[in-house]
Amino acid sequence: MFHIYSTEKIFTTERIDILNKKAEENIETRGYDPESQVPSDLSNPKWFLPINVITSPYCPTWRYDYLKYKGVRLKKTWESYQGKIIDELFEDLHRICYHYLKETKLGNLDLPKEIYSKIDNYLEEKKNKALKLEFIKNPNKKVLNSFFTKVKELAIYEATWFSSIINYSISNNLDINIEAEFLQLFPFNFKYKVHAEALGFSGSPEIDFIYKNNIIGEVKSLSWHDLFNLTLAAYALVYEEYKNENVNLGIVLCPLFDRNRRVPIYNRKTEFEIISEDWRKAVIQLRNKKIESIKKGEGPPIPADKHYCSGCGYNYYCLGGDEISK
Repeated sequence: MFHIYSTEKIFTTERIDILNKKAEENIETRGYDPESQVPSDLSNPKWFLPINVITSPYCPTWRYDYLKYKGVRLKKTWESYQGKIIDELFEDLHRICYHYLKETKLGNLDLPKEIYSKIDNYLEEKKNKALKLEFIKNPNKKVLNSFFTKVKELAIYEATWFSSIINYSISNNLDINIEAEFLQLFPFNFKYKVHAEALGFSGSPEIDFIYKNNIIGEVKSLSWHDLFNLTLAAYALVYEEYKNENVNLGIVLCPLFDRNRRVPIYNRKTEFEIISEDWRKAVIQLRNKKIESIKKGEGPPIPADKHYCSGCGYNYYCLGGDEISK
């Protein structure tokens, strides 16, 4: 997250302007256009699904979508909880760092030592909470410790970026308002809620983060999947409809881990990308197909290849236990 600042510097304002100009020339589908709204024959809100379900790449038969629509309660899985931890981490790091700067006098700042200490306390609380939770299959101690070791590596990596950038800024300004400097250097809005019924999405979609008020950001905790770009496009359409202004660029944070490295790997180098016309059209087509499927009221079959079911919170219903419209 904090290293996005460096990404922007590498891109330069000129390059970002070039991307925006290219996007304006090539994007025709915008969220505020009537053509983007859900067709009248599919416009019953009872059939709508959340964005994360519409763009989910995980269940090839869309059975997951159907069970979600039916209101079947997801069982808590260790896999989904890991994703939740990664997703929350970036917002929590931003908060931890901001409050430390806000509450500490400039002359007493001890970066990164104090931030590392706060991260240790934060992760210990998360770990203790995980130990008390019940999952479909509880992780053993070794698996749990291994995961939180990786999360700590990710947190330290980001905190090191934060400390370096803040210290550099302090060293180059004789007169500095450190709180204002933080907000200018790291202008993130997290968990930004919008309304999207006009576009056929249920609930109040929550964008992982918005950078500088016009770049959509998503956090993913699994290996890269091209459908992650569809999530960016869906949120861009929703944000455009909500704000009635164009959103051209997005960024996906997809940290992976290698036991031979002490730092995370940001798969598919973290860069600003144009949220393309193709992605936008693909989202609208997928939305229409999935709403049409819900409208028909037919429960999709269980995937023939059961590896798709590993880590799914509906595994219990589909492969054993309660039967839900097989």
